[in-house]
Amino acid sequence: MNAIKKLVFGIFSILTLALLSSCAQYDARYTPPSTESGMQCVQSCLTEKRICNNNCHNRKMITDIASTVQKSLEASKHNKYSGSTTTSSSTDDCGCQYMYNDCYKSCGGDIKYVCIANCGK
Repeated sequence: MNAIKKLVFGIFSILTLALLSSCAQYDARYTPPSTESGMQCVQSCLTEKRICNNNCHNRKMITDIASTVQKSLEASKHNKYSGSTTTSSSTDDCGCQYMYNDCYKSCGGDIKYVCIANCGK
């Protein structure tokens, strides 16, 4: 049952953010759970989010290193390696924030999205 709840929250969150992000900019306002157990639950959500972000960052770092090594090997075959690399340190596309929001809501917290820019559109 808990898995179904998380799935429904996940789908709802994604749809909500997709609708809200079309033109206007929104800020999430978090209202914490009203119970002690809810607050403890939110702490575990934060821990899960940190782990998710760390794992995401590590995966991206490994991918960047592998890409740099591959480019270096290919370039060394042609004596063209420039030494420049690009890294992607953002963890936004790993879904950690969506996972946290779903967890936060399942703990009894509430999230309201408030328009902060381009609200008339």
